[in-house]
Amino acid sequence: MNAMRQYIFLLISGFLALSLLAGCQKTKEAPIVKPKVITVETQTFAPSDEPRWISVLGRAESGEAVEVRSQVSGILKKARITEGTA
Repeated sequence: MNAMRQYIFLLISGFLALSLLAGCQKTKEAPIVKPKVITVETQTFAPSDEPRWISVLGRAESGEAVEVRSQVSGILKKARITEGTA
């Protein structure tokens, strides 16, 4: 049994030594690649006096609709709400 342990110990030690030696090899340097030149258009901006707000007439519509229903049965006699308020 003792000889078997020595054999396994030597086998594992040899494997670890080979792994360390394989990792110590000199790596090849990657070739230097020059970046490509890209042509772009530029614009120069100058400060100006433009209004921050404009007034226009328009109409807004919601993307979703909500249906309001009562949770009890019955007839609604009066709706005490004002449209446009939260």
